[in-house]
Amino acid sequence: MGSMLISIFVVLFVAYWGLGVTLYIMQPTFLYSPVREVPYTPGELGLDFENVVFKTEDGLRLSGWYIPAPLEARTKAASAPLETRREKSLTGSKEIAIIM
Repeated sequence: MGSMLISIFVVLFVAYWGLGVTLYIMQPTFLYSPVREVPYTPGELGLDFENVVFKTEDGLRLSGWYIPAPLEARTKAASAPLETRREKSLTGSKEIAIIM
């Protein structure tokens, strides 16, 4: 009975240690690091657009795109969450502009 408890303890210790080492090695993939370069623009998707920049009261500079919609279409305001980039929010923009 005693040797079985020791074996279980050793297996759990090794598994715990292995998980810790794995998490330590993989920690850069768990961290968000924003990329400043934009790989493509709405123009490459066939959309007309303008670059726009807003400066907040506290001096933060927000940049984005203004994509004009047809006159009969509704306006869509999209904001990319922290963990994504603005070009990823374009995936359905052309279809939305056509449908609306």
